[in-house]
Amino acid sequence: MPKRGRPLSQVTEAAEKRVRSELDDAVDDLIPVALAQKLRDRLAAAPPSTSVADVQQKQVKGRKTDRLYCRRTPSEFLNCLKQLNPRQRRAVTEIGFGAVLCFDIKEIPSFLAFWVLNAVNLARCQIQLPGGEALTLDEEDVHLTLGFPRGPTQISRPDVPQTNFVYNDLVAERCQKGRFKMSPKDISELMMADTGGVKISRSSSLENALIETPSDGHCKPKILHFIEDAQDIKNLNWCGYVLSVLEATFPSYAKGQSALFNGPIHFLVCAYVDRVVHIRRRVIRAWPTMKGWTLESLKQNRSFKGMTRSQHD
Repeated sequence: MPKRGRPLSQVTEAAEKRVRSELDDAVDDLIPVALAQKLRDRLAAAPPSTSVADVQQKQVKGRKTDRLYCRRTPSEFLNCLKQLNPRQRRAVTEIGFGAVLCFDIKEIPSFLAFWVLNAVNLARCQIQLPGGEALTLDEEDVHLTLGFPRGPTQISRPDVPQTNFVYNDLVAERCQKGRFKMSPKDISELMMADTGGVKISRSSSLENALIETPSDGHCKPKILHFIEDAQDIKNLNWCGYVLSVLEATFPSYAKGQSALFNGPIHFLVCAYVDRVVHIRRRVIRAWPTMKGWTLESLKQNRSFKGMTRSQHD
């Protein structure tokens, strides 16, 4: 036996090869030869690396590569909007979000979302179009598209842990859940409860539905970092906030670190379909420009041939 740390002798190497050969023979005796060979072929063809990036790049079974799959649809948010009574709708208008009451898009077509998102040039904040043209996106576009308030107080997506837990604790107490275990349904139920609750919960529900979708299904509203009173909501620059969320969420998708996108896809798609008009478009242009668009009307934009720039740019 050679001492530890010294190279193996030729005799030892030959013995090791003989043991491997005997093991291969034993495998062939226990497993049919064809199956054993197939197993060896599969092992030989296996990729050498199993890093996190390699795993994330693999296509999820049953999903197409030319589709964008969002983490959640705004179904709870949409159902809640339709159930608001006149008093609650007035409360929503008082905080500057009356225009969002017309929202009626239960889902963004995955093929359209994929095309638009992959045409985004984040450095220039543009959507690139065939033929070299581009749509430049700014705060005014967010206001025209979604109808969000554009108050004097500038805010951006916080990159520090949230410190304002007053609202989270309120929901946790009412729902008998943990601070960060509330779901969109819990938020919707609180939104329907009373006027005081609808004002703050409205902003939280809107953030999770149209601005930044929760990655794990639980609502962790970042906007509450800036809200201490319901009267503060309409004074915030929500349009700038949407663009800051786009800037924070787009890179992980663009770099292939995630196959999903949890940023403001509704803004990007609605801004695109409004300003690039399909020859068969049947939606009358209004304010906000998302008004009138539904899942069915968005599906009409499946064919990108024949699209022309809107005369309203």
